[in-house]
Amino acid sequence: PDFFFQPEYGILDMSPSLGLVDVYKRQLDTHDDISLANFTETRNYTMDLPTQVDLPKMESGGLDVAWLVVFVGQGPLTQDGYAQAHKAAMDKFNAIHWFAEEKAPDRIELAYTSDDVRRISESGKKVAMIAIENAYHVGTNLDNIRKFHELGPDQRKILY
Repeated sequence: PDFFFQPEYGILDMSPSLGLVDVYKRQLDTHDDISLANFTETRNYTMDLPTQVDLPKMESGGLDVAWLVVFVGQGPLTQDGYAQAHKAAMDKFNAIHWFAEEKAPDRIELAYTSDDVRRISESGKKVAMIAIENAYHVGTNLDNIRKFHELGPDQRKILY
C-alpha cells in the first residue's frame, strides 16, 4: 500500500519518501487547502482566519502536522497553459516557504523527512509539510518533478 497505518500509534508512513517512521502520538491533517491571498503581511496563516487551518487553530486544537496543498487546476494542454500552471505552483511553494521560514519560523517549520517531523514537533513548533495535487504544473518538462521534490513535497497525487 501507499501508506502504513496503526490506529494505536497514529499514522506512520504517509509517503515512500518518509520511510516507515514513527510519527506516532502526533495529530496530522493530510490535506489543508491554501490560498495565496493568505500569504501577505496583512493577512496570513499566523492569524485566526476563516480557513480550514492556521497557526492559532493548530495551537488551540492540538494539530501538530499540516500538509499544505499545492494544487493547480487543470487548464489547456498547451505550453502557455503549462507555463501558467508552473508559475501558480511556484507561487504556492514560495508562499509556504515564506510563511515557515520568514513569517513564523519560531512557530512552524517545514519538514522534509520523518526525522524533521520528530525534531520539529519535539521542539514545540508546529510542522508544515507540502502535498502536491495534480501534475498539470509539471507540464512536459519531467525535470520539474525533481525541482518540486526539492521544494519539500512528500505527498504527491498526480491524478486528482
